[in-house]
Amino acid sequence: MRIGLIAVLVVLAAALAPAVAAAAQPVTWPSAADVLASTPTLGAKDASCIAGYYDRRLSRAAWYTPYYALTARQKLVTDKGFEHCMTLAERTALIAHEDTRSLGKHTAEIGCSARAMARRTSAHLLSITSRVQAIADNDAVYRSCKLIGAVYASLARSTELRLTPAEQACANRAGSADPLRSRAKQPTVKQRTAIGKVFDACVGRASEQAMWERLLKDFRPARAVDCIARRSVAITFVTFFGSRSGLQRATKQAAAHCVLAATGGS
Repeated sequence: MRIGLIAVLVVLAAALAPAVAAAAQPVTWPSAADVLASTPTLGAKDASCIAGYYDRRLSRAAWYTPYYALTARQKLVTDKGFEHCMTLAERTALIAHEDTRSLGKHTAEIGCSARAMARRTSAHLLSITSRVQAIADNDAVYRSCKLIGAVYASLARSTELRLTPAEQACANRAGSADPLRSRAKQPTVKQRTAIGKVFDACVGRASEQAMWERLLKDFRPARAVDCIARRSVAITFVTFFGSRSGLQRATKQAAAHCVLAATGGS
């Protein structure tokens, strides 16, 4: 999976690479299994075709090197393998499938970004030579298709937060898709913190208080809920997403204060 065809590989290829001994090992070529390991939604027939194209053209070590770090020749050969074996429509569908797997189901937005990704020129792709550039380039495409905002809105709903159109548009401008990607494991603190910063920048007090009221709908005594929700607005989303212990401390303090007030100090 490559940046010229699949946006995810740019960021993840290095993490997927097996430990391969360097100089002493003879040159080998990526197998169909190697191609599938980096591109899980690719069909077996296409993976076999692509691996066959790479035989004697692209080393296995190069296949497992992030696309942005490859030489110009290696990038061109990498992309040519997909172009040789798949039509533009098939490559576009593959990008959409990979991003759906990584970012969730957002059919219209991912359809838009997949078409744009598949049509990037070789000259454009050859100009990307760092991970930072790769992420920024992908984000520019996602942003133009409003995909980042859609993913943030989906994540928000999972925490009982309902973004307004203006808040979703802000998240689309301020956010990046990179910390949102599922990497088949729990998000890191760095990812959660990055997500929290976007919500802190974009979510207004009214939306945040409404979120807390929904989260606390079963809290008793019920008359303390409004007070707890109003005090909990002071908790940053960086804490909400990035610090379980900090969140627990802050919510316990808010609850203790408000329950005491609601029960008259008894």
